[in-house]
Amino acid sequence: NNIAKKEVISILGMQDRTFSVLVVNYNGETLKQDAIVVITLADGRTKTYTLPAQRFNDDTDGIYVCDIIAQSSEIIEIMQDFSESEANYR
Repeated sequence: NNIAKKEVISILGMQDRTFSVLVVNYNGETLKQDAIVVITLADGRTKTYTLPAQRFNDDTDGIYVCDIIAQSSEIIEIMQDFSESEANYR
């Protein structure tokens, strides 16, 4: 099955928080296509990140994509590999 699976996450009522976007290949299967992350802010602006499949097909457990400061609708790009133990710590 080569069809990508979509996951939608909505965060409401937390205007005074900062959120970290972490993308993890939990099932450990080899990815055949890049992962796409689309962030839509409350003001309607969007930001799209393309995460290359090969970054998930090596020793990387995931990618720390960005932080979102909800109060100001600011996106701070991080784009760093991280291990599963770091993800569990967050």
